[in-house]
Amino acid sequence: MMTRNRSKKLNPTDTVPSKANGDTSAAKSIKAPKRPATTKASADSTTAKVPKKSKAKANDVTPDDKSISDANSIYDFVVKDTFGNDVPLAKYKGQVLLIVNIAARCGYTKKNYEELDELQKKYKNKDVKILSFPCNQFGGQMPLMDGDEMMAHLEKRDVNVGEVFQKCNVNGKDAAPLYVFLRQKQGDGINVKWNFVKFLVDKNGEVVERFNSPTSPLQIAPKIDELLEK
Repeated sequence: MMTRNRSKKLNPTDTVPSKANGDTSAAKSIKAPKRPATTKASADSTTAKVPKKSKAKANDVTPDDKSISDANSIYDFVVKDTFGNDVPLAKYKGQVLLIVNIAARCGYTKKNYEELDELQKKYKNKDVKILSFPCNQFGGQMPLMDGDEMMAHLEKRDVNVGEVFQKCNVNGKDAAPLYVFLRQKQGDGINVKWNFVKFLVDKNGEVVERFNSPTSPLQIAPKIDELLEK
């Protein structure tokens, strides 16, 4: 009887592995919390810092385009017309400009197209130019291709919306440099909210005012008149 009891106590398979297993388990329980704690600290650190930076970048200067921060006026930019030809905006020196992001299938399209056409007629012989930039960023409401298709669309509507440029993004990392500049000068970099946002530019290329979609082109006419008199 004594021999049997002693052999059970001394049997290594009964004691050593269970103790080893307990040690391994204990080691894991000590180390495991450290790893999540480190991960959590990293996550908290990322959450605290990165969103602020990324939010600023989304509405600010495109990182690899130093020309935006160096620009003094819109005359420092070159854009492309609807057929892909370079257009230096310096060609518009001495003119009042209304820059607008247009769309073909928006609830604001009909009224804005018609009133932009009216402004074209009103200021036909004056130093005023409308610069229209098609944009497909809002609800995919400008799916038309640049060039002939874009011009055919406007001809079918029987409207003159001024000089038509290449489709572009107005927000985000791929935003056209001109639009990054416009947003910085009027709105502290805040994104363009929707189609048919207008930027009014004076004869010196300075961005003087920003109008959101509900403001129709004809409502801006008195402001244009004021700038023409200066």
